[in-house]
Amino acid sequence: MNPGRAWLTARMDLDTLVLHAGALAPYEGEVVTPIFQSATFATDPRDPPRYSRLNNTPNQQLLSTRLAATMEAEAALVTTSGMAAITTTLLSCLEAGDHVVAQDCLYGGALAFLRQLAPRMGIETTFVSDGDWAGATRANTKLLYVETLSNPLLQVTDLEAAAGFARSRGLLAVVDNTFASPVNLRPLRFGFDLELHSATKYLNGHSDIVARRRGHRAPGARPAGPEPRWRRDARDPTGDHEPQQGLGGGPRAHRRHRLAAPGGGRHRGVSRPAGWACRF
Repeated sequence: MNPGRAWLTARMDLDTLVLHAGALAPYEGEVVTPIFQSATFATDPRDPPRYSRLNNTPNQQLLSTRLAATMEAEAALVTTSGMAAITTTLLSCLEAGDHVVAQDCLYGGALAFLRQLAPRMGIETTFVSDGDWAGATRANTKLLYVETLSNPLLQVTDLEAAAGFARSRGLLAVVDNTFASPVNLRPLRFGFDLELHSATKYLNGHSDIVARRRGHRAPGARPAGPEPRWRRDARDPTGDHEPQQGLGGGPRAHRRHRLAAPGGGRHRGVSRPAGWACRF
């Protein structure tokens, strides 16, 4: 069983998951996983090689497993920045001739990539402002891309409608959940295939790192074909240790932030579909 799923089946709450999911067996009785400052590792010839660029060193695996557990995902991949995760995801899932349907209010970097760089690679995007996904879909549409709460305007997406439409058309559903975070919302429960987060913001919470993660819902939701190893954007051992530490206090900080909001966390002045308040 995937380690992330194993922790979930143990029925641990989120506060416990962010501290203990994926924890390695101690070497000298330490209670905090040490930083393994090594790029290469000696392994049994029968086992896959361990190398930092392959995202399978001890610190990388611990952080990925812990993040996957918080998202209720099968696995997670940690990259060095938000745009690295966005572009890695899109370039792993798309190829020349494909079409994307996306909401028109996205993080500026994602908009710039879809509008300016993706067309150079033969990838076209139609941006939707009114939720009319069907009207924007073409025969070559392959992926739907949305954000739970848009960055920075906080527009709210009808997640059930978006994920349901993607399933009905056989599209890969990708969602950026940075602003809501897993403390408030688990988009994979709605049927999304891939979930993105910027660890620079809420997941770390200290404004002292730049990082990103991507989680996928099930084996069938992985990008089609083997993901090229040269496309992966791996972090170093210290870089993986920092968000691991910041993640530990995340749930408590998120709850305080939510309670401090006007209305005690019931977001006012934001257009949202009926029933959103009870889901968020």
